[in-house]
Amino acid sequence: MHLTASFATFREELVSRDGFCVLSNVRASACDASHFIPETRSDIYEDVLGPDFTGYRYEPVMGILLSQTLHALYDQYQWVFLLQGWSLIVHVFTGYKSMAQYHGLVIPASRCRTPPGNEPEVPDPRLCEWHYAQCVQKSIRGFSAGLSASAM
Repeated sequence: MHLTASFATFREELVSRDGFCVLSNVRASACDASHFIPETRSDIYEDVLGPDFTGYRYEPVMGILLSQTLHALYDQYQWVFLLQGWSLIVHVFTGYKSMAQYHGLVIPASRCRTPPGNEPEVPDPRLCEWHYAQCVQKSIRGFSAGLSASAM
């Protein structure tokens, strides 16, 4: 499948599951299909998922629907999802006042639309753990692993 078609399908599946931004409730048309790990970094997917990684980075469990602003801050390692059971917990690392409202927010699996009889679809915890580690490193060092301060 062509990359653009893969991403379009990924976005459609996230819109179907999430409906709108899982944090801000912004409508889907104003949201991005966001990956937990940068989609261009297949090397990181291989390291994190090991033999479980098929090379395909467009499974819905590898992403979430976010407003464009929240997506940009997520990609800058300003905040993270922690997976606890079937729920996502938001942890904010930045001092932006606009983000304070989300710190500690619990997003239950029931928030996502799941077909009847199916278990909720939650992200692979290893993806969330990797992103959390990057946020911690950035908050301590000023940049995350594999990046330099000049790349920021």
